[in-house]
Amino acid sequence: MNNDEAPPHEQNKMVSPPTTTSLSLPNDILLSFLSRVSRLYYPTFSLVSKSFRSLIASAELYQTRSFLHRTESCLYVCLRSLTDSNLRWFTLCRVPDRKLTNFSGGHLLVPVSSRHAPPPPAHWSSVVTVDSNIYAIGGPINDAPSSRVSFLDCRSDTWRMAPPMRVARNYPTASVLDGKIYVAGGCEDCDSLNCIEVFDPNTQSWESVASHGRCERLAYKSVGIEGKFHLLGGASHVAYNYREGRWDSMGTEMDMGRAWVSYCVIKNILLYYHERDREFKWYDYKGRFWRKLMGLERLVKFLCYSRVSLADYGGKMAVLWDTFVPGSGSKNKMIWCAEVSLGSHEVYDICGEIEWFDVVLRVSKSYELVHVIAATV
Repeated sequence: MNNDEAPPHEQNKMVSPPTTTSLSLPNDILLSFLSRVSRLYYPTFSLVSKSFRSLIASAELYQTRSFLHRTESCLYVCLRSLTDSNLRWFTLCRVPDRKLTNFSGGHLLVPVSSRHAPPPPAHWSSVVTVDSNIYAIGGPINDAPSSRVSFLDCRSDTWRMAPPMRVARNYPTASVLDGKIYVAGGCEDCDSLNCIEVFDPNTQSWESVASHGRCERLAYKSVGIEGKFHLLGGASHVAYNYREGRWDSMGTEMDMGRAWVSYCVIKNILLYYHERDREFKWYDYKGRFWRKLMGLERLVKFLCYSRVSLADYGGKMAVLWDTFVPGSGSKNKMIWCAEVSLGSHEVYDICGEIEWFDVVLRVSKSYELVHVIAATV
């Protein structure tokens, strides 16, 4: 079996560093050292020894990183195989000895291994992040709506369970505002008082959000922007001002069309990829219209079949997409990743700048991108 045909867990295996006969440094010195190293290198350091693996997953390390103000954004990617129902999670790392080019960043996606995990989240869960935790909310399980909520603790890469929602949901949408998770859509009971609910990670509790008089069980997109929880695709475009406890009717200008379009909010700016025009757009909230994001002309052109996903990656935009491996007879795929910084421009107001892009994973054609999200650790 060649590398292009191997399953994801066999892909992008990093070369193990030279073996060491002993590590005589005290743990406090190792902690001090590791806390100052970018987390992008942790998958490589975890190959050194069991001691390193233990320290990298320890709470003490992340407490030290927080104390030293060394927290950073880490990118996570979820793939699904069409041949089974299992989801496979990966995280972005940097390989020290990988050859760099003008636009290559020497990055790879490596599998996330979690030994103590509940059943994997549903494919159609809504996924959001709060601090170092990635929450997977609802989604159908065995063809039935689910109220289950689980989260990935990105410090130890361990899945844990959170309190369930009050209402079971098939295809919910969720957004984060002020550290709380607002959830809507996907419920079967249109008259339910819990049609829209909010989760507080600090108190580990769910509460209902006051209704605006219409059912939003058909809402398929939500956006947390300008201090409001926007719902799109339901009975109407409405926005909840959580500070004032008030619902506002909005126009249709923010609509992004199809339900599966990927979008993200970065520094209070809403962005998405327009499949028909094959360009990135950002929403001018004051003018209430979409504008083309300039500066990405050098990015590889996406093919018509490419699935494009966006995420807020520490204030920058992560873009992931897939293409078939040339010469593979459409049997294998390449997963690409790009990191784009956003800046002000005197003409375009907002302009993108490509920092790097590269192939980060090779998989069989049966795999597709499901979730792309970043957490702060």
